[in-house]
Amino acid sequence: METNNRNIRKEIEEKLNDEVLRGALGRFAEAYPVSRAKAYENVENLDALREQFKNMKIRTVEHLDEIADKFEAEATKRGAKVFRAKDGDALKEYLINLCKEKGVKRIV
Repeated sequence: METNNRNIRKEIEEKLNDEVLRGALGRFAEAYPVSRAKAYENVENLDALREQFKNMKIRTVEHLDEIADKFEAEATKRGAKVFRAKDGDALKEYLINLCKEKGVKRIV
């Protein structure tokens, strides 16, 4: 797998000067408020919905190990392989080794 020595600042500068991208971002900025309003037009109480989602996130975090165990059991039952990393470094190491093993050259 190739090591990527990107010049992020240069890439950002290039993207900021890309007329096609600027046009797309401009159109998005104009369309987003209208699209967002349309998406929520049938929601009676947006604040209550936000509160519901907040509570769901809290419950999920409180039961994360249980949820992860259940996901792993169900995914494994269906033939998936599940890797549970202890941290980000362990995940990166696993993915690099997997890519080498499978001959992966590029990930997008």
